[in-house]
Order: sequence, then C-alpha cells, then structure tokens
Amino acid sequence: MNSDVMFVTSFKHRDFVLIVYHIMVHLQCTQMGADLQAVLDEKEELVTERDAYKCKVHRLNHELNALLKGDNKKIVDVDALVMENRYCHKI
Repeated sequence: MNSDVMFVTSFKHRDFVLIVYHIMVHLQCTQMGADLQAVLDEKEELVTERDAYKCKVHRLNHELNALLKGDNKKIVDVDALVMENRYCHKI
C-alpha cells in the first residue's frame, strides 16, 4: 500500500510540474506576442518615416534640378525653407 501512495504522489507531483511549466510557457508566449507587436509597430513607424524622407528627397531633387536648369518659375525661396526647417525642429 505504501507503493500505491508513492505512485499517486509522484503522478500529482508530475502533474503539478507540468502545470507550472505550462503556465511559464504561456507567460513567455504572451510576452513574445507583445514584443512582436511592439516590433511590428516600430517597423510601421520606420516605414512611414522612410516614405516621408523619400518624398522629401524627391522634392529636393526636383527643386535642385530646377535651380540648376535656371528655371525662374520654379526657384524656391531658400530663406523661407530654412525658417520652416527651424520652426519644425522647435516643435
């Protein structure tokens, strides 16, 4: 009868260990899901920022080409751009 008690106790202990392990794995999985979502959100922000920079580079290229060609209609007031840039950095 003593061996029956040991057998039942070992099963209970094993079940307890498995439950604790399952809870730990579940918590790790939840944390990894949150980390993944944070990385995806950061990636989306970086893609948006990259697209804004691409647009800015395209605009500046266009303006530089207009300046180099001497097209008076498309010449930009550089002082206004510098002031706008300073204003944007203060915000």
